[in-house]
Amino acid sequence: MGSTAVDTDVPSRERILRAAVDIIASEGEAALRLADVAAAAGVALSLTTHYFRTRDHLVAEALAERFAGLVRDDLRRIARLVRAGDAVAFRTGLSRLTADVLDRRRAEQRLIRIAAIGGGLGRPELATRLGEETASLLDELSIVVRAAQDAGLVRADLDPRALATFIQAYSLGMVVADLDVRSSSRGELQAVIDAFMDCVGTD
Repeated sequence: MGSTAVDTDVPSRERILRAAVDIIASEGEAALRLADVAAAAGVALSLTTHYFRTRDHLVAEALAERFAGLVRDDLRRIARLVRAGDAVAFRTGLSRLTADVLDRRRAEQRLIRIAAIGGGLGRPELATRLGEETASLLDELSIVVRAAQDAGLVRADLDPRALATFIQAYSLGMVVADLDVRSSSRGELQAVIDAFMDCVGTD
């Protein structure tokens, strides 16, 4: 493994987790060794096992982190649109975000998330972490949806968590289009999603 500069301003636990995510992304889960993670993070091996009891624990945390992927960035984008409080800018921004979600470059992120879910079968620690990560992401999005409802940007008669769940489901569910050899065009898919957004928005 090549040597890289270590950002010592980042807490050790986060550096260890980032290093594990990077190793899994570049070499695969089977290649992850605690000693390599410690070296990449610039910490002692004992600190790695202090924060992450076992290799399996570290793998579960790293896969959960990868599972979140771009979702947190998308949540921040939606929150900024809600804070702006302008209905036209909100709809336009959501349409742009939808275009980004539909972009083929997101296909790999969706497959990473699907692989993590599949990897949780028979691995209780990973399944638990993915469940916690999913609940956390839905909590965050539910707060944003509620703020959009309070601002009059989204219908207030819809349950915020149910709407957040649907939004996350359609985003992850685009893996179906990624795999479909006869998929509708991105423009056609965007038109359907935009039509849905119009239905949940306020006039």
